Amino acid sequence: ALCAIGNLATADMSRDLAPEVDKHLKSTNPYLRKKACLAMARCLTKCPDMVEDFVERVVTLLKDRSHGVLITVVQLMTQVLIMDQKNAEMEREEDGGDDGETP
Repeated sequence: ALCAIGNLATADMSRDLAPEVDKHLKSTNPYLRKKACLAMARCLTKCPDMVEDFVERVVTLLKDRSHGVLITVVQLMTQVLIMDQKNAEMEREEDGGDDGETP
């Protein structure tokens, strides 16, 4: 189910299913934590406004003892940083176009 959420979910479905994915991020099973982390990375690319809701969970997962979970957490963090950079570039472009000045 976590693979399906990551691969098939739309932005609205990602928002609705985020609490379920978060529940699996807290699982005692490292395999479920790993799959939930991958699903969350894909959901956050579809719905970047949810990033702030999962910052604490990412910090917690960075202390995980399973190397599989750690690899997926690094991938999740990479996705978040890429999205943040794209958002910052878009904001700069919007700010530059609003003032009417030429460079």
